[in-house]
Amino acid sequence: MRMLYLTEAAPSRDPQFSDGSAMIPYEVIRALPRHVEVTLVSFRGGAAVPPEIRERCAHVDEIDLPRSRPADLAGLLRGVYPADSRRGSARVRRMTQDLIRTHDATLVHGPHLAGALRGLPPTAAPVAFQTVDPWSLRTAMEAHLTSGPRAWYRRYSALVRHRLERALPAQVRLLTVGQADAESWSRALGRTVRAVPNGVDTAALTGPAPHVPPDAPPRGAPDVCFVGSLDYAPNVESARRLVHRVAPLLWEQRPDLSIVVAGRSPVPQVLELASDRVTVQANVPDLAALVRSARVAVFPDLHGLGKRNSVSEALAVGTPVVATAVAAREQGEHPLLTRAESDRDLAGAVLAAWERPPAAQPSQHGVAMRTWADAAADYLAALS
Repeated sequence: MRMLYLTEAAPSRDPQFSDGSAMIPYEVIRALPRHVEVTLVSFRGGAAVPPEIRERCAHVDEIDLPRSRPADLAGLLRGVYPADSRRGSARVRRMTQDLIRTHDATLVHGPHLAGALRGLPPTAAPVAFQTVDPWSLRTAMEAHLTSGPRAWYRRYSALVRHRLERALPAQVRLLTVGQADAESWSRALGRTVRAVPNGVDTAALTGPAPHVPPDAPPRGAPDVCFVGSLDYAPNVESARRLVHRVAPLLWEQRPDLSIVVAGRSPVPQVLELASDRVTVQANVPDLAALVRSARVAVFPDLHGLGKRNSVSEALAVGTPVVATAVAAREQGEHPLLTRAESDRDLAGAVLAAWERPPAAQPSQHGVAMRTWADAAADYLAALS
């Protein structure tokens, strides 16, 4: 099977540049069975295609994005972000159509590639469009997390994005990560959407102790950690809730308890959370090792879409997790997972897990975790 994999950015696990739209194709390509011959086409910007992905693919092509300041400005006035307008240019659409015609199946990955499929003529070979979060739903959600002109623009952009998604050709199969998102998106578009949840790589989640920057103050393993993309509005809100509302309740009982907030590209609202008891770590090369070293991972999310990979990975490495229903969305029952909602209940659950000796932690023996091989098989099934 000759499969075209078109991605909006290089598939990678780069600690600074890899978001869900880079991480998922990275893991899926590595997990695809060997009989699948992959042609990878991605757009330059941020991380480069790593050697292990180049070795797995039969052909790799990294393309420069067309750039035009007037076109970017015109797109913004129409509610279209440059990331969308550049990847939906006429040149990119022609290239996409030519590539699709020469492959047995095509998987297009990333919300900003919807425009690349606009006007796609009927094809005999299956084509699927996958987005981590349905972008119209995500933009509408983010409008609720801001105010003023920015909120208005995001609501406007969500409507524009909804029209673009409705215009996707009927033969294109739609995929997203979360089941609830698939159902909401299906209702909004009036067509079938299939959920393909992410997996975890338990082998890769074991390794050496976490990286400590040379200029970091001396600390032991964190008592409590929060991890995620720290430029994503729901994660910013969650990190601030942890430090400003949950942590003071923890410190009433354990004044010396330490917290680490770690992840990609922290914005100023996250960086300012740092204090003598709170460390903010940016672009950590091995987040899994950091989570594994923590006594408890906490996710006090109030908003979010999809299935939170950070929760799945924390459970996979054996770290007790305290999470709200939003953060633990679509997670099954797990002996290491405690759900709590209020600030006080979250703090109580964190302290209970923190005070429990490691030998007394619930065993996760026999708990099956979904793997990336499972996810890759589901992507192939969606293209069959």
